[in-house]
Amino acid sequence: MNLLTEKGLSLERLSGFLEVAEVGSISKAALGDLSRQSLLSRQIKELETFFAVKLTQKKGRGVELTAEGQELARRTREAFRLWEQFHEQTAGRRKRIAIGGAGSVLEWLLVPTLAGIGQRSFDLRFVGGRTQELSYQVEDGRIDFAVIRADAATKRMRALSLGEHGYHLWLPVKWVPKGKAKAELLADIPLAVTAGGSFRSGLAEALRKAAVEPNIAVETTSFSQALEAAKTGNCGCFLPDYAKPSAKEIKKVPLLGLSALKRKLVLVHLNARYDLEKIADKMQARLGLG
Repeated sequence: MNLLTEKGLSLERLSGFLEVAEVGSISKAALGDLSRQSLLSRQIKELETFFAVKLTQKKGRGVELTAEGQELARRTREAFRLWEQFHEQTAGRRKRIAIGGAGSVLEWLLVPTLAGIGQRSFDLRFVGGRTQELSYQVEDGRIDFAVIRADAATKRMRALSLGEHGYHLWLPVKWVPKGKAKAELLADIPLAVTAGGSFRSGLAEALRKAAVEPNIAVETTSFSQALEAAKTGNCGCFLPDYAKPSAKEIKKVPLLGLSALKRKLVLVHLNARYDLEKIADKMQARLGLG
């Protein structure tokens, strides 16, 4: 059965639906063109009739996708991406690859390690975002790869282990103790820590078990900001193991009792993307944390 010969389904209708799905509004997708707006509305209704499901519903001044609409958008985006890649291949164009990572992963692991990896065979674009958001983007076909926590990978993804990483305390030289530091140290030394996220909640739980109330002086939105605060010499900070700050003002300090904060990282792409497997293996070899 050739679906595209059936009334109500066409590449043009799917493309228009995807435009609306991307921006969450028919008027925005139409760029103020009333005739285009009318066309998009009609195309979505025709698709809903064809699939016999509701694809969008009103939300404020725009629209949001139903569960069925989200699934159609994902499948459409994935199909269009595969056709685009085939066209690039047959036209002799370089493959375009996007890889995502959370702030510290992007800054200290992905960019330094993968810069230049695709110079001959493909162009590599880096994308930042939170772990769950990046997982959704891989699922939707918005990006090709992501480095995320192992527990955020889904069954639709091929997940390649990059190993496990922990965190270290970094202190201004004047506060560095002799030998290994104990958690009690954190009650006295001012700290710059991230305001939210899995690390902050994990740290709070570890310190609660140790009966330590940390002296939090600065709350940041990223490990990079915490590092900059520590460089002033007025506070300490926590950084992931793969961070390599070039700062003489601070020194890495082993801290007892933080083993529970370790995280397993994986490199993921969709199982259906067989064209990415060789690239994934190459990236895994470079990114492995040991």
